[in-house]
Amino acid sequence: MNIFKFAEGNGKTDLYMICVASPQIFDTLPITVVGGSLHMIESHLFGLDYPDYLRMARDIYGGTIVGKNSLFPIVFFKDKEKAQPLLDELNSRANQALKEWRKVNEKKIQNKT
Repeated sequence: MNIFKFAEGNGKTDLYMICVASPQIFDTLPITVVGGSLHMIESHLFGLDYPDYLRMARDIYGGTIVGKNSLFPIVFFKDKEKAQPLLDELNSRANQALKEWRKVNEKKIQNKT
């Protein structure tokens, strides 16, 4: 399942950002409260704080950090091919987290019966 996708960034057709594929995706995710920016989920999947995630996206995947000194800076990509491995890894990690979450919760349900 693709939880993340590329979207045109900031109304500009030459810039792309990684975002949640659909708001309905949260119906299937084990997240009860989402505050702030949904971009924070990306950093958590890598076990990084948000600034380190932004730097990784910039330094390894060719991203440009936009919004310095704003509430939530985000990273944009001009080269989707260079950023594709990041998108693939995010989806892989998100799916693995969901798999683990389901396994734990199935055991809890079985133990209650």
